[in-house]
Amino acid sequence: MEQLVRCFITTLDTCVANLEMKLSSLDILSKDDKEKLMIHFNKTEMKYPRQYTINQLFEKQVNETPDRIAVVSGHKKITYRELNEKANKLARMLKKRGAGNGNVMPAFYWCKMKPLFLPLRNCP
Repeated sequence: MEQLVRCFITTLDTCVANLEMKLSSLDILSKDDKEKLMIHFNKTEMKYPRQYTINQLFEKQVNETPDRIAVVSGHKKITYRELNEKANKLARMLKKRGAGNGNVMPAFYWCKMKPLFLPLRNCP
């Protein structure tokens, strides 16, 4: 509740100080709240066994918890098993088209078309 009140006060202060400002330009978070969200709450760095590749660690997770939810996007949920199947399908398709170990291939999100570069190593 306190955060909501702070956001409301920040919004009012900004509106009063900038009467010509468009509503779409309003920043409802204070500098401190923004810092909490962007820096403190976003600390997701973890140590992991360096002797394994990300692919190997992901496969291990799939084997341990295949039916646990791995990705949530809106109302759609995908399990580790489903995500692994989709990743393997993509890897096989890329290999069929000439990709190989050490190559960097451009790929795109299907909804936003932002480039994502995938280093292909140990493809199934």
